[in-house]
Amino acid sequence: MNSVDSDTAASVAKVLQRVRQKEADSDHLRTLDSALDRLWELHGTPMSVDEDDVDSDDVETAFNFLNDNDESTLEYAFGFVDREARYVNGCLPSFRDWHVEYVHEGDVIEERVYDHDDEIPTQPEIDGLRYECDWTERGSGEVIVHVTEHPVRNDVDLVINAEGDDFINLESHNGPNISNPEEPIKILSEEFDWGMLGDEKIIVKDNPSNVVDFIEEKGWEFDRD
Repeated sequence: MNSVDSDTAASVAKVLQRVRQKEADSDHLRTLDSALDRLWELHGTPMSVDEDDVDSDDVETAFNFLNDNDESTLEYAFGFVDREARYVNGCLPSFRDWHVEYVHEGDVIEERVYDHDDEIPTQPEIDGLRYECDWTERGSGEVIVHVTEHPVRNDVDLVINAEGDDFINLESHNGPNISNPEEPIKILSEEFDWGMLGDEKIIVKDNPSNVVDFIEEKGWEFDRD
């Protein structure tokens, strides 16, 4: 690879150092440090840059530079930049969109475009039917979301998806005894300790019998998946 001009080096350094601020894993930090060292070798001398002053042009320059190189040290660093989370959590500004295909049983049932800094829905409603993500495949601006049908139920307020000795996994629906699907999840999160919380799903860390007793006291209808 030829030497790197100052403008390119500055943009790449700002992006890598900005990403480094958000990293805690020691292996990831070493990868980013190695990439920065190699960048300065190619440029000829280190530069002082302000990683808090990163714009979309810097991100695009760094993205293209890292994506086009054939050096493993810099190639590894590319994976730390090209991640949806970098944009969704505000670490980096966006310079492009995501093209998303939702695939059900091998067929593309919906194509959408999202801003790069938007979170891609993993429970989309398509043609009036709700789906749930099984897994995703990501490329450079391309995302394939493999989904299965996950209809909303109107006959129950909650469905128990799984339970063990000290936990119970619950999902709310458009049931007859609640004002909206978020209501029981909010109430359960205030009453019990929980391990994961979403708008319509929760894993409660407690004896399932205690949770079911609480549900029955509330007058909520429930079912087991």
